[in-house]
Amino acid sequence: MRQPIGVAAIILALALSAHAQELVSEALPDKPEPQTLSFSIENQPPLKRIVADKTFWTVSGAMAGAYAFDISSTAEWIHRCPRCTEQGWFDHGGRSLPKIAAGLAVFDSGIMFASYEWKRHVHNRVLNKVWFIGPSVQIEAHMAAAIHNQSALDRAQ
Repeated sequence: MRQPIGVAAIILALALSAHAQELVSEALPDKPEPQTLSFSIENQPPLKRIVADKTFWTVSGAMAGAYAFDISSTAEWIHRCPRCTEQGWFDHGGRSLPKIAAGLAVFDSGIMFASYEWKRHVHNRVLNKVWFIGPSVQIEAHMAAAIHNQSALDRAQ
């Protein structure tokens, strides 16, 4: 007789515990699911980089000024020396000022575009800071050409 009562007690205990769990689960909020932290470049907003800053415009302006000095000295040199020809990369041996000016303008624009893209896309701490080397070399080349033109004018007179 003890066995049916023991079996009945176990069945009753299990039923009550199941009922108790239902009551507890209704009273308490659901446990939140754990979230995995994932870092992905696609999920991040793009970084805002100021590329055309004061330094960029200063270097660009210096290159434009050196270009203007070079072209003005070349124009003066072409008008004063009828037998002289261009010795630079563009229109070598020629005397056409529009060809020389257009060639240099396209080349200078390409250098500034490449410098802009370099500054914009190269994210390495060290390499990002060397974007100005191309324009600096071109500024020096324009200044050297202008000084050469002036000295050639002085010798021709």
